[in-house]
Amino acid sequence: MRNVVAVCLFGLCACRATPDPAQSVRVEGAVARPGPQAWREDSTALEVLLRAEPLAGEADLAHVTLERELDGERRVLELDLRRAFERGDTTFNVFVRVGDVLHVERRTQ
Repeated sequence: MRNVVAVCLFGLCACRATPDPAQSVRVEGAVARPGPQAWREDSTALEVLLRAEPLAGEADLAHVTLERELDGERRVLELDLRRAFERGDTTFNVFVRVGDVLHVERRTQ
């Protein structure tokens, strides 16, 4: 079941469904919409990240980490999603799984 978030301001209302945490991928860091993002069997890291809206000028797509539980151990994989976004290079644009966590670093000055 999905939760529905409603926001009303000056008599105008908007609502959106939030994904079921049991069927989602969590996105953290330099994004406008952190938290759970809907998962589908064919969801890729870049697709999920774009739904979370990386912060323009702040999100470092070349330094994204993917945390995944495998065989009872937490594994961390470094992803360069800038290559997928800018050049279409899918080397690091892996399929995500339910329970994965993507963390987007902020650019350093």
